[in-house]
Amino acid sequence: MIKPTNVKDPKFLEMCEKLNDLVNAAVPGRDKSHAIFKKYSKQVGYVAFYMCGEEVAGMVGLAEYKDEIGLRVLYVKPQYCGQGIGEKLCRHVEAVAKQMGFKEIMLESWVQLESAMRLYEKLGYEHFKVPTSASELEKKWGVFMKKELK
Repeated sequence: MIKPTNVKDPKFLEMCEKLNDLVNAAVPGRDKSHAIFKKYSKQVGYVAFYMCGEEVAGMVGLAEYKDEIGLRVLYVKPQYCGQGIGEKLCRHVEAVAKQMGFKEIMLESWVQLESAMRLYEKLGYEHFKVPTSASELEKKWGVFMKKELK
């Protein structure tokens, strides 16, 4: 079951810390002091959890940037991977973004997160050129994708 929440929910912080640990372990040269929660709590305007009973199995967040919207965080706990939760969360925020009037959704990820890349490609996200404003680490390992919302 998908349950909308907000960045002040303590479970959001817990899930961001797990995502941060995953990305830190996967991306060579990433500053381990980089805290996803601190960054995303200021950017994310919409958060939803995927609940398995009383347990948060996954989360997703959207952030608006002027006239664009981005899938900003997506995390599924390892014990729930492979059950379609990531796909359900992505489709949920795509519907939310469309209801908000957006025609396209963007995302940033890391090449090392192979299962996430497969999911995004399966859902119709297409790669686009790394922005010139990207950090050196993002230029080396970053993945930038977008999808038209139909």
